[in-house]
Amino acid sequence: METRFLNFPLLSLHDPDGAASTSLDPLGLTPLGEQLAVELIPGVRERQSHPRYLTAIAVAHAVCQNFPADTVAADGVSEPWQVFEWYVVEGLVRCASADSDAKVPGSLKTKKAIAQGLPLNAARYLKTPTIFGFHGVYRLLSRTLRVEEANYLADFGNELLNVWQQERGLPGFTGSAEGTGRAIRQSLTEAVKDGLKAGATARISTGWFGWKFFFDHLEPTKAGLKEAKLIWHQLRTGQTGFCREVLDFIISGEGRSLFHDPDTTERMLYAALKKVASPELRARIGTIQCYERFARLLHDAFETCRYEITQTRRGVQPAVLAQLRPVAKAAQALPEAYVAVTESPCDFSRRTRFESVFETVAQQRSATDLVVALYEHHLRIQKAKPPEGKAPWLERHYDGSLLIRPEYQLEKAPKPSAEFVNPYRLQPLWNFARDLGQV
Repeated sequence: METRFLNFPLLSLHDPDGAASTSLDPLGLTPLGEQLAVELIPGVRERQSHPRYLTAIAVAHAVCQNFPADTVAADGVSEPWQVFEWYVVEGLVRCASADSDAKVPGSLKTKKAIAQGLPLNAARYLKTPTIFGFHGVYRLLSRTLRVEEANYLADFGNELLNVWQQERGLPGFTGSAEGTGRAIRQSLTEAVKDGLKAGATARISTGWFGWKFFFDHLEPTKAGLKEAKLIWHQLRTGQTGFCREVLDFIISGEGRSLFHDPDTTERMLYAALKKVASPELRARIGTIQCYERFARLLHDAFETCRYEITQTRRGVQPAVLAQLRPVAKAAQALPEAYVAVTESPCDFSRRTRFESVFETVAQQRSATDLVVALYEHHLRIQKAKPPEGKAPWLERHYDGSLLIRPEYQLEKAPKPSAEFVNPYRLQPLWNFARDLGQV
């Protein structure tokens, strides 16, 4: 049984329409949580599920290596790697079985294009493929692990490509040697070349060898044994922060047991990891725990106010909202939680950033005053969002009561929770371990 410990409001990895709305973080709790996660495990992102996309990126470099750096398609925007990605995704979608569990970014739109008999192009693919396509999702990890550097294959990328071609029986795909792989690579390069001219995939026939080639050799959940072993080794030894310690815990007996328990949460996992972690990692986890306690207090107070205002269908006075249990709890506990974050082991820039964002909302005050401070904090956060600010979720009536915009009403009562507000990379690392045959 797979764990269900992450229930975060993420856009679908399969087919997001665009960048995540910055309006989804009404209290500004996400940026610092993201910074803490990045410092903990650099290169890994919550959207990542299948590390074998690193191999696809390496193959893309081999196929597209001879195109000039400034090459773009007839559409004026799509680079060679993007055209190659269209081909790969279309091949994976065309050949995948109905029960495939591979998360292929852009699959829904690709299915639609195939059903309509239309080639895949920029207009029929993801709106922001540089972020949500598989190159976009895994590019930072590929650079962290040295698959690529400055848009060229790096040392590990070449090593990965060599192991892949040997294991797949494709000699000559990379390098100067002759072999079946060399002819295949040249054919794929020609397909990309034609795709650049057309501004779309340019292989109409359903029988084109490339569709099955991509599925047979780059299906994201089916890495070869040597390929998987190599990626796993690089994850544990590359420039990925505390990734090695975390992965070793994940594949340990206790880690496996916790991950397979459907009631396990990320907070519980980090509490267990903290007990066996190195002093430096233990300190990092401690900072995350302090910040998440602070974030949970703010989050629950705000969500409860949203729900209460939604239910009344009219303006609610701060004094009334102050009687809600999470609001009263936050008024009492926020000052101490704020100090705990500032005193936890963290660098000066992060502490300064935390203080500049949250100092005014974390001061000692009555529950009624906290409601007003929470509202004003929300206004500041929304106003500061790029490019020109976002509309607030709440508005204040002339009599001081608070109202909620219809699109931000909360119909379901929030449940009390002690879990983390932000995600901290354990789910993607578990997915990595599973895909690479370690659990």
